[in-house]
This record gives sequence, structure tokens and C-alpha cells, in this order.
Amino acid sequence: MRKLIVTVFLLASVCIISLTSWYLVSFFPYLEQLNTISTQGISDTGKKQKLLYLYAVEAESKQRIRTHAIERAYWSLVFQHRGSESRSWVFNNYLWYIASHIHFNEQEVFGIWVSCSLYGCGKGLKEAAHLNYNREIFDLNMKELISLAVLVRGPSLFKIGSKKSEEKIKIIMERNPPITVTRKTEP
Repeated sequence: MRKLIVTVFLLASVCIISLTSWYLVSFFPYLEQLNTISTQGISDTGKKQKLLYLYAVEAESKQRIRTHAIERAYWSLVFQHRGSESRSWVFNNYLWYIASHIHFNEQEVFGIWVSCSLYGCGKGLKEAAHLNYNREIFDLNMKELISLAVLVRGPSLFKIGSKKSEEKIKIIMERNPPITVTRKTEP
């Protein structure tokens, strides 16, 4: 029995040491860059951040936003420059995803999603807004914001102006009608 406990303890220790080593070598060096990317993504959305986040959650889901953001960040920061085999790609994406839960809240991940989606980190939705609407993200209207959020889900399937894209935009707009402010008038 004592041998079994020692063996389990040693195996657990090796796993913990391996994961800590991986974290220090493969994720930690990029943490500052990820924070900068997140801040830039949030800044790019300006006053439309809350609206775009709402539409992105409708188009994707909170979990899908995190998964996609971290996957694109890994691709832009590491994989594109170093390359790797597919097993390493899957393993590192999974571990980056886990590490993202330690370091980033939902809004920070959303900033990474905005900055890295579609065209890679540093371009992202800002570039998509310029290419498709020739405007900044914070200057887009409700339908245009939704179309960008939908575009991330599947760029070829939900190409802006396509029938599928318009159907998805309509569904999201019905779930989230525009907020109008009415003023109370005194009689």
C-alpha cells in the first residue's frame, strides 16, 4: 500500500512539475503581449464594447469566444512564427485555454477576441470594420456590429451580405431589439 501511495505521489509530482515548466516556457513569456492585445481590443471597440460583447455572445457563446480568442492568439504569437506539429498545436491550445482562465476575465478575453479574430492579432475586427464598412468599430450601427460578430463564427459561411449572414443577423436583432430612450413629458 505504501508503494502505491509513493508511486501516485511521484506521478502527480511529475505532472505538476511538467505543467509548471510548460507554463513558464510556453505561456508566461507571452502574457504581457496578451495583456496589451486585450487592452487594444477593448480600446478599438470604444463606446460600443458592451453592445459588441452582447452580439458576440449571441453569435458565438462565452466559451466559444474564449476558445477562439486564445486559439487565434496562439496562432498569431507562436505557431505562425515557429510552426509545430498538429499534436503540439492541439496540446498547446488546450493548455493556453486553461491558462487563460487563470489570467483573464471575460472582458479581457473579449479584448483578445476583438483584436485577434479574422486577420490575426493587431488587426482583428478593426481591420474587418475598415475592409467591409470603411469605418472604425465604434462608428458602426447595430446591424454592422452584429455582422462582424457573425462573420467571426464562419468567415466563408457568414460572409457579409450573404443569405446565411442576413438570416443570422435577423435572428440576433430579434433577440436584442435596439434600446430606445423615451423622455417623460410633464402634462
